[in-house]
Amino acid sequence: MTFNTSKTVIIMDMNNKICEDIYSRTYSRIYHIVIEQFEISEIPLPVLDFVFHRCELSSLELFWQIEQEFDLEIPNEVSEKMVRFKDILEFVLEQIYNLEILEIAEYLKIRIKAKTLKLLLFLESKKIEISKFIEIFSSDTFSNNHQNIEKLILSLRQKSFDTSSIISFSDIFKNDFLLSNLEQICQIYCFMNDQKISYFDVIEIIKSGYLDSCKQEIDDLSEKIRLQESEIKKLSLQLEKANQNLDLLRRQLNHLLDDI
Repeated sequence: MTFNTSKTVIIMDMNNKICEDIYSRTYSRIYHIVIEQFEISEIPLPVLDFVFHRCELSSLELFWQIEQEFDLEIPNEVSEKMVRFKDILEFVLEQIYNLEILEIAEYLKIRIKAKTLKLLLFLESKKIEISKFIEIFSSDTFSNNHQNIEKLILSLRQKSFDTSSIISFSDIFKNDFLLSNLEQICQIYCFMNDQKISYFDVIEIIKSGYLDSCKQEIDDLSEKIRLQESEIKKLSLQLEKANQNLDLLRRQLNHLLDDI
């Protein structure tokens, strides 16, 4: 970290946890200001493309709250161009942390791709098909109840619970679709909680198309590993055969010496 007379400049390392913390904290602070200002329970997806109501009073109040929260000033000529959640996020990150828009965009790509790889490896370990995962998280039933589902699963996580005990706590899982996928939902949400992957991250992952591209990368890597293992096995057999031939030559040499 280096220091400047006017602001702290953070040198962006795309794989550094500092960037993840900065982005997550800033995103969360802006998110809560927006839902409070517009009196909504959550921002419709995709969050970054959420368009603000262009009511002059509500906009002024929103920008004033952003200024107070982050201790900065939003010039009128800048605020007039702010129409999406993404616009405010980019402005705050650039003003406070000196992060450029292109850096933010590149970071977002790397961030979501890293989480996609973690998710894919987990799904594969639990033998959950990608198509099943997408079906669950893309369903209206799941989308309409995701907050309550997450709270319920995580609150019961430390207990030894089964299907019947979860159903007894909530009417949500009496829905046929959710009930039939209960085991996978519990496994996935516990993993997401451990890896700090939110429901909104998952929706971004699905929409980004990274699932297919990352799956192909994993398959290609697995194939390379398989070929390398096959080559190592072949070399091991050749080495074993060479050792056998060497032993044979030693025995023949010993016989010749005995004859002499």
